[in-house]
Amino acid sequence: MESLLNDFGRVFLLELILACAITICGCYTTYTDIHFRYIPNWASWGLLAVGLISQGLFWLWGAVELDQAGIGFLVGFVVSYALYIYGFWAPGDAKLFWAFVLVLPPTFFSSTSLSSFNAPIWALLLNALVLTYLVLLVLWALLRRGRSAEAKVGLDASQWLYLGLELAGLIGLVLGFGTFLLVETMTFVEVVVAILVLYLLVDRFVPRSCRLTLALPGLILGGYTALESGEWPIYLTLWIISWGVFLAYHIIKRLAPRAFLQAMPIQALREGMVPRLAIYARDRARGYRCGTQVEQGQDVLCYVGRPLTKVQVRTLHEKSASGSFAQFGNELEVELAVPFAPIIAVAGVLTVALGGSLIKPLIQLFSPWLLF
Repeated sequence: MESLLNDFGRVFLLELILACAITICGCYTTYTDIHFRYIPNWASWGLLAVGLISQGLFWLWGAVELDQAGIGFLVGFVVSYALYIYGFWAPGDAKLFWAFVLVLPPTFFSSTSLSSFNAPIWALLLNALVLTYLVLLVLWALLRRGRSAEAKVGLDASQWLYLGLELAGLIGLVLGFGTFLLVETMTFVEVVVAILVLYLLVDRFVPRSCRLTLALPGLILGGYTALESGEWPIYLTLWIISWGVFLAYHIIKRLAPRAFLQAMPIQALREGMVPRLAIYARDRARGYRCGTQVEQGQDVLCYVGRPLTKVQVRTLHEKSASGSFAQFGNELEVELAVPFAPIIAVAGVLTVALGGSLIKPLIQLFSPWLLF
């Protein structure tokens, strides 16, 4: 009995409880998400409470620093909320991911520093993203059978070149900022995260015609920094990795939605669904229309690619009931949401089993083909 009261015994017991909580909650939310397309709030909030209590106990027992636990709590919320706002997943998926971040035992990981890819939050996020890419590609490959003519998408090489130039400019801005304005050198993880955040912001808010102009200062600053410091191989490596990641992102973004679209009645729309068309009206007297291009001054009820909010859903239901959308059949085309609870659950189990991300095992797996 005394062995359970010493430091090793109580930490081991808490790790076992958290591993069981991850497995049980993951299985249950996987079932509800697949069968009912719904993640119960009590499951997410309950797991979140377990995570907060466990982080407090790990701190009391000296297994984690208080500032690390607090930063992990805040960064987990920010990452979850940012990906929800961007439309990557629904509110229930975001809450579940945040809960999984907190319930991961920090003692399983070689590093809890946010500058490491093996920190719990980045390891879970990377594993979830890898699994998401694999699931989407497999589903798209299966669903495109029998409609190859419909699934063909022209991939313009100039667009990939523009993407590479935009990313090179963003990398230059990040590295230049780190070199001239920061006292300490940015880590590889910090640079990658900064590039990811900047690109998502640019992709959402900057018109495509202005992006190359915005990238020009970054190209000049990055080129000067890389040549002056002699660290151009690091610049080149960051560029190749970022370009490859976003090429995969754009391919899935362009191809997968064509296989995962469904026209739904307006009254069946729910918060978090992502429209593929906007509903707008320049003049309410002429009624509302569906389209992809929205001009200034129009009364817009929902936007392309942005998750529906609770207020927007309520307004759409009211307008539909009054017959405002009769001219396009009271239907709206939305992206079919991939069940993310199974992906988060599997990613959580993998993260615990590996004690980090899939990056190192994947490198080891493919190293015989990469080294000649």
